[in-house]
Amino acid sequence: MKTRPWTIAGLLAAATAIVVFAVLRRTDDSDQLPERPIEDQLPKFVQREQFVSSNACQECHPSQHASWHRTFHRSMTQVASTESVVGDFDDVQLESRGRSYRLYKKGEEFWVNMADPDWEASALKHGADLAQIDDPPIVDRQIIMTTGSHHMQGYWIRGDNGNQLRQVPWYFIIDENRWVPREDVFMEPPGSPRHFMEWNDHCIVCHSVGGAPRADRQANYYDTQVAELGIACEACHGPGKEHVQYQRLLANGGSVVGLSDPVVNPKLENSKIASEICGQCHSTFGPFNDRGFIEKGYSYRAGKTLSDSHYMLTFEEAHSEVGSKRLQSYYWDDGTCRVGGREYLGLVKSPCFERGPMSCLSCHSLHESEPDDLLTPSMRTDDACLQCHKEMADDLEAHTHHAANSSGSLCYNCHMPHTTYALLKAIRSHRIVTPNVATSVEKGRPNACNLCHLDQTYEWTATKLNEWYEIPEPELNDDERQVAASLLWLLKGDPVQRIVAAWHMGWKPAIEATGNDWQQRFLAELLTDEYSTVRYVAGKQIGQFVGAKDWKYDFVASPAEREKSRQRAIELWGKSHALPNDSRNQRLLIKSSLKVDEERLRELKEQRDTRPITLPE
Repeated sequence: MKTRPWTIAGLLAAATAIVVFAVLRRTDDSDQLPERPIEDQLPKFVQREQFVSSNACQECHPSQHASWHRTFHRSMTQVASTESVVGDFDDVQLESRGRSYRLYKKGEEFWVNMADPDWEASALKHGADLAQIDDPPIVDRQIIMTTGSHHMQGYWIRGDNGNQLRQVPWYFIIDENRWVPREDVFMEPPGSPRHFMEWNDHCIVCHSVGGAPRADRQANYYDTQVAELGIACEACHGPGKEHVQYQRLLANGGSVVGLSDPVVNPKLENSKIASEICGQCHSTFGPFNDRGFIEKGYSYRAGKTLSDSHYMLTFEEAHSEVGSKRLQSYYWDDGTCRVGGREYLGLVKSPCFERGPMSCLSCHSLHESEPDDLLTPSMRTDDACLQCHKEMADDLEAHTHHAANSSGSLCYNCHMPHTTYALLKAIRSHRIVTPNVATSVEKGRPNACNLCHLDQTYEWTATKLNEWYEIPEPELNDDERQVAASLLWLLKGDPVQRIVAAWHMGWKPAIEATGNDWQQRFLAELLTDEYSTVRYVAGKQIGQFVGAKDWKYDFVASPAEREKSRQRAIELWGKSHALPNDSRNQRLLIKSSLKVDEERLRELKEQRDTRPITLPE
């Protein structure tokens, strides 16, 4: 029988750090624990719960195994090696938050010299202010496991307790070939406490197959087990032991009377079951049974009922009596999830799923796609929607009011705009919606029209939507009638609105629709933003306008250096752009003198939404 979790906060705690085993102590270098073989430090690979691992699939399914092996699902979690580690460990010295880190190699091994994370986690638990401690014990730990291989990569070292894994608090940004502190890679309020992430009872859930934390709280010990690292065959097709036995019996001429092959093919399941296979990870959830999770991991298996094991932390739960401000920040106020990687929560609120046959597999394929986004080739176009909405194919312009071959006629851009955030960028929302100005004004979620027509106001959009689709026009205040909606988000908005607006200022379709001669001036205002992630996106988009030769910006530099960069961006913009005297200027806070209205800009910034926002990527 299911029981309702006693608090959402309790679920969040269970999903992040169930128990801290470290005992507060002081050590010196001589107290370092002896290194164990790397296989003893990793989760134990056990063919538990009927799992047999992807190796058992390769013999009969070589092409499917090969296509899976190319994916970033496969390489999400790997044993650290010269093949898997992408970060720079060539005797690199790093500094952050009063701590020093040295990354180096021993032969083909990767190592870090750093403050003892077990000691620091214990000290923090006992109320210590780590910022006031300048002489923590120092340890050398081998990198034994990696997370990520697409956009960024994180690293894990052993903890003190069994095969506990702790995260090195730095990420390697692959495209930029640079290290960034963990606190600056994710969206969280400035001044948030240090994190001492444990893999065993958090990341294990989605970054391995058949993971079981197996934490003994009384003995302060982890004996974590997995069937396989990464997201592999049995995550989507279910445990394979009985399937292998059945097929071998069949191949050898044995009788299978009364037997059945239990393997799951998501393509053959209904939309609900197929989508739940993705939803086991691409959602926000906690365990119904905390003790069961700690001992055996989640009980869900592909093809079963997700709600039997996963308690979804939905918008409704966030606003219930057991909700929290933190959980509420995961959603726009209309109930749309705004955290990337949680696409299932958008899908299930979409009419195409609620009242139609749509599933994740309507557009995505794990075996017939490119690894970047796992979209089947034809799903990059309007074919994705026209496979159901066939009646619109013959006269698309009549519906979109844009040229058929333009970005304004791409169904995705209007109905799945980039209004979720993760991985230092905006990502398409997977809740299929219709643009609506009232929703933007009242609930905060940016609408697709103003995310492309960045130089237009809410009033302009509301008029067009009413004219074309008879969508009622909401009441608007002076700012909403007179100032470009993108600037209201960028200057007055919360951190997610700011970062979404900033990202779109470098988005090619938006530049084609609104020009490229004004965005840089306003992006400059975000170079000193309190949130590191907002600064990163703004700085990167300015680089598109200025060019790498003339633009150098470090989003984790000192406040004084960031202010210099802001002034530099404004100076470069002033030298390179002669604004035309046209009708859009008032909407863009540009006075008749063709100068920015600095006083008005300052007034809007002073109205900024300062609610703390944390997004759990």
